[in-house]
Amino acid sequence: MSRKNAFLIHMALSTLVLGAVFALVLFVWYPRPYFRIVDAWYLIRILFFVAFVAGPLLTLIVFKPGKWGLKFDLWFIAIVQVSSLAYGAVTLYQQRPYFMVFSVDRFELIPAKNLDMSQLQYESLKEKPWIGTVPVFAQLPEDPEEASRFMDEVFFDGKRDLEGRPEYWHPYADHALDVASKARDIEQLLGEGEKIADLAMQVIERHQGSHQQLGFVPLIGRTSSFSMVLDMQTGEQLQILEIDPYKLSIDKQAQTDP
Repeated sequence: MSRKNAFLIHMALSTLVLGAVFALVLFVWYPRPYFRIVDAWYLIRILFFVAFVAGPLLTLIVFKPGKWGLKFDLWFIAIVQVSSLAYGAVTLYQQRPYFMVFSVDRFELIPAKNLDMSQLQYESLKEKPWIGTVPVFAQLPEDPEEASRFMDEVFFDGKRDLEGRPEYWHPYADHALDVASKARDIEQLLGEGEKIADLAMQVIERHQGSHQQLGFVPLIGRTSSFSMVLDMQTGEQLQILEIDPYKLSIDKQAQTDP
């Protein structure tokens, strides 16, 4: 076998494996629009490097027909590549969006990796759908002493805020109207420039038959923010828009008004 053929075969095998992983990432672990929201591309780049640099390229460099120790070199490259791909795939799986947490006035996507799942008070929150996230509502304790202790833990002990504390999570459906009360009317977006207005009109036309009043609340992404569209009468989550609610002109105007 020539060096070129060895390289091409290795490249083809790597492409097939990487394609299978990408299919899982794009359609199961990070289905649209979650891939964009959590900016999973920064993790995907690791797989690209492993698949096309730590694998086929090394084969191209070391392969020489009849070379002593060639089998060992190829096995070593294969083991390193497979191990690296497995590590990257496991990392992507662990960091996948698991919970859609509403806290105070916004949604956040939280992976399960760094959470103590035993702290979940509701069994229904442990049942993740095959595709999508588990919606939850994070609420401060009603007991004043417990609430004060929680605030001390956050500000003085460095513990995570509500979105990272499963012991304070509740089923979203039980508090959907509380979330809806924080939403802003989607028609406010119609005066935000042509691009944003077009997106808003598409949503209105798509949902106006079954949902009479639409609103939106912020959804915090890894590098930017998005807008979650809700039914303002029920709190039902309808759609995610690539609109940063913190950069709207209506907010800037409110900041400058006396």
